[in-house]
Amino acid sequence: MDEFYIAALENLERQENAVNYRKLSHSERFDAFLLPNYIFINNYRLTKDLVRYVINILTPHMTEATKTSALNIQTKVFIALNFFATGSYQLPVGNSNLEIVSQPTVSRAIDEVVNALNQPEIFKYWVKYPSTLIELRQTREKFNTKYNFPGIVGIIDCTHIGIFPPKTDDPVHPEYMYVNRKNYHSINVQLVCDSDMKIINVSALFPGSVNNAYIWNNSLLEPTLRRIYNYNPEGFYLLGDSGYPLRPWLMTPLMQYKPNTPEERYNRRFKHVRSLIERLSRALEEFVNALNEPTIFNSWVKYPSNFQELRLVREEFFRKFNFPGIVGVIDCTHIAIFPPPTHDAIHPEYIYVNRKNYHSINVQLVCDSKMKMFNICSLFPGSVNDAYIWNNCQLEPTLRRIFNHEPGFYLLGDSGYPLRAWLMTPL
Repeated sequence: MDEFYIAALENLERQENAVNYRKLSHSERFDAFLLPNYIFINNYRLTKDLVRYVINILTPHMTEATKTSALNIQTKVFIALNFFATGSYQLPVGNSNLEIVSQPTVSRAIDEVVNALNQPEIFKYWVKYPSTLIELRQTREKFNTKYNFPGIVGIIDCTHIGIFPPKTDDPVHPEYMYVNRKNYHSINVQLVCDSDMKIINVSALFPGSVNNAYIWNNSLLEPTLRRIYNYNPEGFYLLGDSGYPLRPWLMTPLMQYKPNTPEERYNRRFKHVRSLIERLSRALEEFVNALNEPTIFNSWVKYPSNFQELRLVREEFFRKFNFPGIVGVIDCTHIAIFPPPTHDAIHPEYIYVNRKNYHSINVQLVCDSKMKMFNICSLFPGSVNDAYIWNNCQLEPTLRRIFNHEPGFYLLGDSGYPLRAWLMTPL
């Protein structure tokens, strides 16, 4: 344990002293396998043996480092796993005590690892439907043993995975096709899981506007189950909800039944078993949404808190751009969001529709001369204009107080902002 803390302190010292992250060689990077098991699992959500296995299977599909300063495969995998496990932003992942790399490097590492994971020989090894009658009978037996429901070889359902909207004029992927019944853009992903909630079949080919029955009827799994039934109708069924068509190989719940009857017991058992796929879908949605959840920015996004810091920012602007007095450049940008429900009394859907007719948050940003963001306001919906956000944000009275105490510190804004003694706009 003492050796770990010594190594961690040395790693922190290297991070503080590193001016250019890319100059770190392989030998200078901290080996995450030295972490205690509980810290390792907290950061990567896998055991050390599993991570070693992942590295081994991905290595043939990834690029080896050709320079001492380049990332080796192990480091790329650790970066990607840390990003997947924590749902953080790429910049904090890169600047963590474990990695010390830039945000673009994190992005490239994640991209390479994801592409490797999607190689058919890797993906199909883990996500595969039983391919023989022996495997089907084993799957059926496990369901019956665990849930006392005979004949089941999988539970099927669809879940909407949110995506960024395609371009409205995209001829191949028209934007409107991806708007689902809840009025946000998504892929409608069909999943089949076994009794251990392990995904054994997935179809992610259809946009959010397509319903579950259509996806099932056009998936490769439907004719497979049909052929199995025609060849050996001994009782292999999928379990689906009422959105699926009833078939000899696809069981659905009963819509009408009387209390204390076999039909009621069937529906009760059906609901219990089908909850597996619902829990799996929620876990998958939470994982995807976690990658978009805001993290704590205070250590990264902070406006100068005293006059000494303000003067340093002003001097840096003047040195780089020969423009005196500037302590920040301000603008707003629209960040697309999933629409709130139309009946939401607190966040009515219509106020999030911006002038370009999509749902967004109008986010006010302030950056320094190095394009580092040091102030952000994301409290206002897309229909609100830039000037209103500025007049109602916490930064405006701060700049006002600074001006009253010591004039000569200005923000630079476009013509959408009001001209003030502390906010310069174009003529």
